[in-house]
Amino acid sequence: MAHVFFICAMGYLFWDIRRTSFSGRGWGYLQIFCIFMIAWNILALTGHAAELLLTTEDFVFGNDQVPTHLIGEVNAAKIIYFFGKLDHLLCVPALLFLFLGLRSFYQNIENSDDQEGKP
Repeated sequence: MAHVFFICAMGYLFWDIRRTSFSGRGWGYLQIFCIFMIAWNILALTGHAAELLLTTEDFVFGNDQVPTHLIGEVNAAKIIYFFGKLDHLLCVPALLFLFLGLRSFYQNIENSDDQEGKP
């Protein structure tokens, strides 16, 4: 349920930024962040669903009882699960764009404060 709510929240934020026609580089980065996070949530939710289709016999467990490898015949559920575990390939760029957007907002504020202080 959390992934569905987060998808809706990111979709609303993306739509609201577009609707209000905010301009500037920071708002563009924030929109890209929203798109990446929506994609990340869809991928993670799909990976969770694929995990439900697998059994304990499909995994090799390490010393701490955490599944470390998939074993056995390759099927669609295993492939989807595998790609679902690569969700960091979407999450890390999303956080980079969030950082770039926030940095852009900060720089705009710093520039406007510098201009107000000048005679």
